[in-house]
Amino acid sequence: MTSYSPYPPRTDLMRWDSEADEPYMSVPTLPDIRMTPWRESDAEQAPSIGEWAFRRPYPYTPESLSFIRDTLGSACKDTINTILRPLLRAPASPTHPLAPLPASTPVPLFPFIIIRHHPSGRMIGDVQIFQPVHPDIPADEVKASFAGRRSQVVSPADQTWEVGYNLSPEWTGQGIAGKAVDCLIEGWMQWVGIGTLMVGAQVANTNSTGLIKSRGFVHTETFMEAWPKDKGGGEREMAHYELDLSRHKPRLPPL
Repeated sequence: MTSYSPYPPRTDLMRWDSEADEPYMSVPTLPDIRMTPWRESDAEQAPSIGEWAFRRPYPYTPESLSFIRDTLGSACKDTINTILRPLLRAPASPTHPLAPLPASTPVPLFPFIIIRHHPSGRMIGDVQIFQPVHPDIPADEVKASFAGRRSQVVSPADQTWEVGYNLSPEWTGQGIAGKAVDCLIEGWMQWVGIGTLMVGAQVANTNSTGLIKSRGFVHTETFMEAWPKDKGGGEREMAHYELDLSRHKPRLPPL
């Protein structure tokens, strides 16, 4: 796995919390925000997220969190235990930027999927990347796609992954979602070497489309998509965007 970007990845954003015994990602200029793995205590929370999402139930309930816990949680633990723990946890003394992963290593799942307030630990949103789910993918491979466990037959630089993010309404308007996406791109994706990031958003969700465009994503298509009946039914106008990560210029300031 080789780096294709002219800019070094911001692996210095990744730290180890010895008290929680887990890695986390710092968010520059937002000291009260951290990106962390899923925690079992998150099952007791049900943030008001998912209003604009296609698959995610809304309103979000504690029962809805089972997907994050069961499908994403185990894959995140694999990333933490096999890759990040040896690199970040004491007595390790990491030098940044971290060396690229071995070429034979499949792209690991991004583990910092929960956006939370620090130090309260309150879950206020999430950000995830996954292998795109197309209509022709068998049902048994859908969960594997979200967990990043579908077969990877091409190099990371030739792979396209999709990003999804959600934030509780009371935390919007503070630049948190944008900074979380920046950390994902510069602190993770440029380290593991993924070539293209795609995202879909409802055209009516101007906050999300504005964030997407501000990060340099290029519009690729607009189409109408049938919407789940439990979320209002009908059709919604959707737009897809892509970001060539070899052309991405850093946005994050130093810690």
